[in-house]
Amino acid sequence: MLNFTINTATSSNLQMEVSFGDGSKALFIDSAGHASGNHTYNLSGKYTIKAVLINGSTRVDSMHKNVSIAQCQDMYLGQYYDMDSNCIFDAGDFNINVPVKVAIDSAGYPIDTLSMCDGIYYHAYGTPGTIYSFSLLQQSTGLTACSSNALIDTVNLIIGMQKKYLGFICSSATTFDLSVNAIVPVTGVYDQWGNIYVNNNSCLPTNATVTLSFSPKYVYGGANPAPTSHSGNTITWNVSNLSDLDASPVDLYYYVVYPYPDTLTGGDTVHENVTVTPISGDSNPSNNTCAIVDTVRDGCDPNQMIVNPQGNILAGTTLQYNLEFENTGNDTAFNIHALDTFSDYLDIKSFQLLSVTAPMDIEMFKTTTGNNAVKFDFPGINLLDSSHHNACTAMVSFSIWFLSVLKQKPACPMAL
Repeated sequence: MLNFTINTATSSNLQMEVSFGDGSKALFIDSAGHASGNHTYNLSGKYTIKAVLINGSTRVDSMHKNVSIAQCQDMYLGQYYDMDSNCIFDAGDFNINVPVKVAIDSAGYPIDTLSMCDGIYYHAYGTPGTIYSFSLLQQSTGLTACSSNALIDTVNLIIGMQKKYLGFICSSATTFDLSVNAIVPVTGVYDQWGNIYVNNNSCLPTNATVTLSFSPKYVYGGANPAPTSHSGNTITWNVSNLSDLDASPVDLYYYVVYPYPDTLTGGDTVHENVTVTPISGDSNPSNNTCAIVDTVRDGCDPNQMIVNPQGNILAGTTLQYNLEFENTGNDTAFNIHALDTFSDYLDIKSFQLLSVTAPMDIEMFKTTTGNNAVKFDFPGINLLDSSHHNACTAMVSFSIWFLSVLKQKPACPMAL
């Protein structure tokens, strides 16, 4: 629970509207120069609180403050690059944002496997003194776990937040692993625009060429950063020194237009193909291409989730979800989180993070109805306002299995 007091410069009886950053807000009476109250958060994370001072029907002033919330018996697991190879998260080290998978055991019994990028909140269950441990199962091909951190020190379950970190150094691998993903939130009757994300899952700095072949129904409109070349319906970018240690994937923004004054027809189909090269020497060429089949829409929502493949799918199919959101306001969005409730037809144990465009913590939990859900938390993302049209979006990509039959829900919620 968060307790707060907000002081004002006047002793008049005004109103204070407080938004808590989790989608809820409340109205308080500003009495004798201050307003006070409390709020209960259901999930851990970093939230932006905004307070607005109201005189009658006029909003006269506002302020915001960032707060970090930790639930009782929560544990936090993060990861970092160990600059001095001493297996201690100290000065000079920095957080890294690459997908890894960890195993969790409680009191010596395996209970879970989880995928994470920057960090994860894990809600533990049990009596005080229960021991939870975390060990590395899968990592980027370009990184090696620090020897003493391959098995993280065990932690005692106590009231409060226990924090542990996985340390990594660059491996001796001489191969690279380029990958590409694309989100196209707008395919309209007048234009289309999207973001292409490219990264290298290796510490070996690698130069790459990204090529977009967009539908010939459109013509080139622009791109940021400026492309190396564009000809017909092909746009090419040369990207230098991609590495596993980059803070986030390289974001390539483009837009194309339908020749004025004509328009495309809603429901029409358009195709885009994205490729990143070189292929020779790449340890996993299967993620070097991305094909998109889209439908022309008369309107669009910049916040969207896309799944592939679509339509009738077979049991056991791996689904890839791309979640993108955009800051359409006129101010920086400081802390952002998205909540997603999974269908019971999806195997939560197969959840695997693939890519994320900013440092992100996740928290998996059960809803009050017993469904599996996940919180994608972007603390301190500072997403620019809508005037920066090529830099006001963010994305997270993950995969999960489609089940053959609907699993029966347990009689009571269980720890993930």
